[in-house]
Amino acid sequence: MKRLYYLIVIGIGLIALLSCEKMTSEMLPFSLTSTNGETKSYKDSDTGLVFDQAYFMDPSDIDRCVWASAHTNGRMVNELIWLSMYIKDGSLKAGKEPRFERLSFGLPASSNSNDYTGKYNGRITVKEFSKEQLVLRFHNVVFNIAAGTYTLNGDIAFSSDLPDYLKE
Repeated sequence: MKRLYYLIVIGIGLIALLSCEKMTSEMLPFSLTSTNGETKSYKDSDTGLVFDQAYFMDPSDIDRCVWASAHTNGRMVNELIWLSMYIKDGSLKAGKEPRFERLSFGLPASSNSNDYTGKYNGRITVKEFSKEQLVLRFHNVVFNIAAGTYTLNGDIAFSSDLPDYLKE
């Protein structure tokens, strides 16, 4: 009887493990939503803001960390958004949550020091990591700063092809 019980428990555990969320091979569309009395959705389109620069550096200036950075194409203080992360390189495994050494989200053109944060709610997972590309998937990742609440959803692909001003 005990053996049957253990077999049932193992079977249920295997079914639960197989039904866990899988990382799909296709890219999820990315959206950035801002709420500060009004809601703006910044999507990868001609009319909205996009993270038009997303790149990573491996190795970075911090030992055993990969640096990833993305910023929008905004021109106004509240439209220029910057995301910078130092991720422990041992944690960059597909389907897992990365471990951050440092993380910063904010409005770099703002003079308000409360327009930056290193804290978020939600979940970030690694979709893919290679020498050429790092793809992070954002699952309702919410950053709260003085300018409002910003929610990130979908995939951002960071390229190892750095802009000229970051090359040595």
